[in-house]
This record gives sequence, C-alpha cells and structure tokens, in this order.
Amino acid sequence: MMTQSPPTWDLSPWCPGIHHSEYAEAYQNCARRLSELESQGQALPMIHQDTRSEWIHWMLDLEATAVELFHLRAFVGGVSSTDASNEKARSETARIASLLAKYQALEGQLEEALGAIEDTVFLRLLSAPECEGAEYRLRRLRDRASRRLSSETERLIGDLAVNGLHAWGRLYNDITGDMTFRVGEQDMPLAWRRSLLQDPEDNTRRDAFESSNAALARQGTILASTLNAIAGTRITVQKWRGTGSVLDEAVAVEGMERRTLDAMLSAVEARRPIAWAYHDLKAQVLGRDKIRFSDLGAPLSVGAPITFTWDEAQRLVLDAFDAYHPSLREFAEEMFNERRIEAEPRTGKRSGAYCTSSKKDRTSRIFMTFRGALGDVVTLAHELGHAYHNAVMSEMRFWACGYPASLAETASILAETLVGDYLLEDPNTSRGLRLQVLDKRLHSAAVYMLNIPMRYEFEKTFYERRLAGPLSVNELCALMSETQQRVYGDGLDPEGTDPWFWASKLHFFLTNISFYNFPYTFGYLFSSGVLAEAKAQGPHEFQPRLEALLKATAAGSVEEVVKGSLGVDLGQPDFWLRSLEKVETDLKAFREAVTP
Repeated sequence: MMTQSPPTWDLSPWCPGIHHSEYAEAYQNCARRLSELESQGQALPMIHQDTRSEWIHWMLDLEATAVELFHLRAFVGGVSSTDASNEKARSETARIASLLAKYQALEGQLEEALGAIEDTVFLRLLSAPECEGAEYRLRRLRDRASRRLSSETERLIGDLAVNGLHAWGRLYNDITGDMTFRVGEQDMPLAWRRSLLQDPEDNTRRDAFESSNAALARQGTILASTLNAIAGTRITVQKWRGTGSVLDEAVAVEGMERRTLDAMLSAVEARRPIAWAYHDLKAQVLGRDKIRFSDLGAPLSVGAPITFTWDEAQRLVLDAFDAYHPSLREFAEEMFNERRIEAEPRTGKRSGAYCTSSKKDRTSRIFMTFRGALGDVVTLAHELGHAYHNAVMSEMRFWACGYPASLAETASILAETLVGDYLLEDPNTSRGLRLQVLDKRLHSAAVYMLNIPMRYEFEKTFYERRLAGPLSVNELCALMSETQQRVYGDGLDPEGTDPWFWASKLHFFLTNISFYNFPYTFGYLFSSGVLAEAKAQGPHEFQPRLEALLKATAAGSVEEVVKGSLGVDLGQPDFWLRSLEKVETDLKAFREAVTP
C-alpha cells in the first residue's frame, strides 16, 4: 500500500510495547536462561569425545538464547531511536547491555574451550550434524581464543564495559539525540543535519553547517571526553591481550587480511584525482574557486529544485529494483506494505539511518528520516538492500549469519546503484534530474574514495596519538582539518573544512566496533564488480548467484568468499582499480553536462 507521507514503523509484531508485560516477561526469561547457561557452563568438563554431546546441547541453547536476546535489543533500539527522550527506552538499553555482556562472556567461555582442544577433537565436533552451518562461526571462535585473555578476565572486561565503554556510547546517543540547532527561525534536531546539507539553498546549507557545528562545539568537551574514553578503553584492552593495535583487531574482526585492506586503499589513493576533478567541476558550477565541506552534498539542478514525495520515492525504488532484480522489488514492496520502515521527519529522533533485524520472526526494520531529497531516496534503497540481505539469510541459523561489515555493504550499495542506473537509462529523466543523479553518484564515489579514507586516516592517527594520552577538543578539530586537507587535496578550500566532523559522526562513537569506515569503501568497490557481472549475465541468470553470494557472506573469510564468487585475489590492486573504471565514465558524462 503506497503512502503519500513518510511512514512510522510498526514494532508491535516484535513486542506490544516497552511498558507491556510481554516485554518484561521476555526480558526476565532471557536473563534467566543466561544465568542457567552460566551455571551449566561452569560445570562442563573439557571438550572431548565423551563430553561432545553435552557441549553441543549447551551450544544450541546458547544460540537459541542469542536469538531471543538480539530480538529484544533490536526492539529496544528501535524504540530508543524514534524517541531519544524516552527514559524507559534509555534504561532498558542499559539493561539489555548487561545481558549482552553475559552472553559475550558465555561466548568467551566457548572460545576458551574450543581453543584448548586438539585439532582432531575440534574437527570431530564440527562434523556433528548439529553444527552444520555454524562451522565458520566455530572456527572464528577458536581462532579468537588465541587473541583473548582467560574467560574470567574477558568476563570482567565485558561486565565493566556495560557501565564503562558502552555507557560512553549511550551518552553520545543521549547528547546528540537531544541536540538541536537553529536554521532561520526554526530549531532543527541534529538528525536533520545531513538532509539540510543537501538543501538546494546555499544560505540554508551554510546556516545548517555553522549552526550544527556551533551546537556540537557547545558540547565539545563532553564529546571529546567520550571519544577519548572509548578509545582509551580499547587501547587498554588490546594492551592486556597483547594482540597488536586497535586497527589490527578491527581487520581481524572483519575476517580480512591486512594486505587486502592495503591493496584496496592504495588503489583508491591512486585514483583520487578522479574525485578531485569532480569536486573542481562542482565548485565551478556553484560559483566557488574551491569546494567547501558545506557544499559537498549540495544538489546541482537545472530549473526548479527537484524533490520527491514519499509515494514517488517508493515507486522509483520499486521500478529500479524490478529492472534488474525482480525478487528485490517484491521484497521491498513487502517492507512498504507491512510498515517496516520508519521515515517520518520529526524532532526527538536520533540521527542517521540503519537496518535492524530479528531472527525470532525473520523480519527487518529500516530507520531513517525522509525529507524528499534525492539522497533520501538513495538512503531508502541502501537500507532496503541491507534488509534484503537479511531476508535471503532468514532461514539460516543465527550462527550462520554473522557476516562482517565489509560484506554487509554488498547488497545495500548495489541497491542504491540500481536507482541511479535506472534514472540515467530512462529517456524520460529530465536534464535537471539526470544532472542530479550524476552528481549524486559522483558524490557517493567521492565519499568512498575520499571521505571514508579520510575517516580511516583520522581514526588511525587518533588511536596512534591516543597512546600518549587524551586529545583535547582543539587537537581533535585540528587533526580532523589536517586530515581533510591532505586527503581532499588542493581543491578543498582551507577555510572550508569541517573540524567538528569527528563529533557529528556516530561511527566514531560506536562501542561494538572500531574503524567502521573502510568496510564501506570495500562494499562500494566490491558491489561495483558484482553489479557489472550481473548486468553482463542478465538479471534472471545472475539473481541465483547473487543470492548464493549473500548467503555465503558468513561462511568464510572475506578473501575466501570473494575468491569463490568472483574468482579474484583481493590482495592485488587489479580488481579494485577495475571497480573504479565506472567512476571515470560518470565523470566524463558529468563534465559534458556542466560544461557550456
């Protein structure tokens, strides 16, 4: 059912409400099951042939409890996201974090047990029918045991994180969720910053940029303390584990080799002039000598500004999906009809966009703020891609679905690319919209080629300097500006950097993952290669292969999955360089469109 206005989602199939007795009962049951598993786990002997069945039974109970726990986390996270002032949601977020710490401690016990046994015993365990589909997950746990302290110490780390590491992350969400900034005569929530920076009016963009940064600056000391605390905790834990840097751990968590990351980033750096050339052209169109950060998302249009109603956005996304991937269209239609999308613009919502899912009922929900910009349409397609990835894996067991962030972006970036391709190939697309699409695509390319590497370089340097102690607000802002100037090159106005970018970007404050940046560039380039193959083969032939690829994203290392699906070595720059060829084609078309 199409709706004219951006919708609110329906979380009632997950739970009638956060104050409802059903939620309280579900929480208590989950807490009880975790306590029982803890007692049972402490009584388990070492894994060997005679105790294998006991361990398998315990593991299956642990996996089933994880389904319930992560279902509750998704529900509470959804309530909290839509109403940052909801005190009950805030308190339940902290209580859920306590249960997550217990679950992670139990996983830590399983890690230690798997890491302590001989290879032959471990292989016999993997061969059990009950472990089918969870083999890679168990291998990862066994490997992780070599990078962990004792289960008791890791349990202490997890318990301390509830009111330490994760509490800092919750503080950031609370501060930014309540934060407003003034544009004209209206107070805007921080969640609207991104959309306002895509406004066609220069004054609106400038005011939104300056006012939101001023709001961030007023909380600068607290935000800097928060970031330093998160980083300091990670550094301390890595020091005790003796497993290298925070970056080394982030690469290991991705199931990726460092040579793959280095090959990708070196290829992107070699092609930076493409993105620089795009910014030079955009600056000229905007009447600037050089581009400013407040102009990076500025739409370029011919004639009246182009915006989309929610109904138009739905139809565009469905038509674009149908052109290349009919089952993706059917899935998106179901998401719309079942009210699984939260897109209404209003105060009190947290910033950003995300997709969350539940293994309990095998459905996903999408959170975003839709204000009618082309970028909002692309975000909608992007998050639908994430939800589709979850749907393809919906019948698979929980422990078979833990794909890394790098491969998590495959379906999402592919989905947003389909929207741009559809508009550019449609002869009825107006000149103004065509220009906007090219600008949006090149803007996205610049994000993955410049902005994401800039975030990576900032975070890498920040963690290196944080070893010597906390960085001040001024030091963080200076580091951010310096990194932006280095990565964006001479085309960036030195007076137009965004020194408060570190404070506005949620990704730096996530406590369950660090360096949540390079996976986006990976996903962009990888999806470009996948889409090229899809178009060469045709949707009907490639669709089963795409679904098989998505199902395999948690079945091996990044290198193994890609080698099996595309037959390429990610440690070599050739694949990454080929994936950037389409950007040069778009740049040529853009230059022709804007050059008199």
